[in-house]
Amino acid sequence: VEKYYALQDAGTPINPEMALCQMYGAALKSIGHTLYEDMTIDEKGYIQNVRLGDYGVPMITEQPEDFKAILIDVDDEVGPYGAKSISEISTNGAAPAIAVAIHDAVGVWMRSWPFTPEKLLREMGKL
Repeated sequence: VEKYYALQDAGTPINPEMALCQMYGAALKSIGHTLYEDMTIDEKGYIQNVRLGDYGVPMITEQPEDFKAILIDVDDEVGPYGAKSISEISTNGAAPAIAVAIHDAVGVWMRSWPFTPEKLLREMGKL
């Protein structure tokens, strides 16, 4: 992923800087779920990748080069001081955005996480 913009209706953020930090972290986590993170289990039910280094969590160095989080300030009548939830909402965007980008690029739909190169090649009929 070279470019990723996370835009969110955040109501009226009480602490905009902290809200942006939450959005960046959640967006990178979402990219990780979509592309890297995979728990492998053997035939006896034991987890094979018990360390984070084996699990595939993205590192800060793997964030998109063009990576932006943008708060859309919209007053919310229900939330305290007009605020809304921040970080959890930002985890929702990567999978559908990346799935659409893959479909636009090669014409196949990825339907299970993570979208690994092996799964993509299998969906394309090249494995």
